Amino acid sequence: MSPRLTIIIPVFNAEAYLEECLASVAGQAFGDIEVICVNDGSTDKSLSILEEWAGKDNRIHIVTQTNSGPSAARNKGLKAAKGTYVTFVDADDMVRSDIYSSSMDAIINNDLDVYSFGIETFPNGNVRKASFPSGKVMDYKQLFASNPHIQSENALCFNFRFIFRTSIIKDNHLQFDTRVFYGEDMLFNIDAICHSQRIMVSQEPLYLYRKNENGAMAKPFKPHLEDSLVKAYDLKKEQIEKYHLDEDCNYREDIAEYYIKEFLPMLINNEIHRPEPKELKASVKRILSLKMFRESFDIIGFRNIYSSIGAYGFYLVQKFRLHSLVLSIYKKQLRGKR
Repeated sequence: MSPRLTIIIPVFNAEAYLEECLASVAGQAFGDIEVICVNDGSTDKSLSILEEWAGKDNRIHIVTQTNSGPSAARNKGLKAAKGTYVTFVDADDMVRSDIYSSSMDAIINNDLDVYSFGIETFPNGNVRKASFPSGKVMDYKQLFASNPHIQSENALCFNFRFIFRTSIIKDNHLQFDTRVFYGEDMLFNIDAICHSQRIMVSQEPLYLYRKNENGAMAKPFKPHLEDSLVKAYDLKKEQIEKYHLDEDCNYREDIAEYYIKEFLPMLINNEIHRPEPKELKASVKRILSLKMFRESFDIIGFRNIYSSIGAYGFYLVQKFRLHSLVLSIYKKQLRGKR
């Protein structure tokens, strides 16, 4: 008999936290689960820890692959999943003991396709609630219409805060895009949500997310950042057209504002921190000329999306691609943070 819920855990060199993670998952009040741990070519003791746990709990299964990244690991887990529903856990995180008992009650009682909950970061204890109506069954258009800041609030990020009906993912051949290293979870979540009819959100912070200072996004230079953001932008545009996501909300404008406020400075700072020296002015010129920023500036136009005149002035400097001035201001801001 197939389990009610599959929990997929991608594992890469997670020996420091893996015991805590597995203990929290195996200790669930809801026991009708299978746990698929995808060892992504770990070189530390992660595989030994997984084998020890699999030996004492027959719900835990190990799948091994050469190091291919978390998206490929999640895809491999999805392929092996036998549960009616499926969710994800990161190997350095933990879950509350009632996360799946309370979630599956809501799912079964409301015949849901997707269920989402809040997260609590640790060790600082900050709670991040879902910014959608709570306890209401919605379709995906109602979900998008209920929040005008889905992109800027990262409201559909993190695959571990969602439980999906497995058949929706498998019947529609949905996968994580292995070409995208930043934001791939949001792309997958939106695809799955937009193939669903019954979606519910809870505000309860049931997932415990470890603030990892050594994570990929904390590194000063990220080699795949630009290519990944460009690809993600193109895929978001495809999703907007495919699912008509701009009919009942300002999703396209929200993306444009977020890309200018968050991703533009992120890319320029990434170039400033590049270990191999490059001509920075040429890099800034290239970044400002990227289609995702040209289109974003066109969408925003001359609307002031900032709280100060100074910030709006800098927006105009970037909009008109005054490369030398843009670089000078970013360097000054960077020196001010040191």
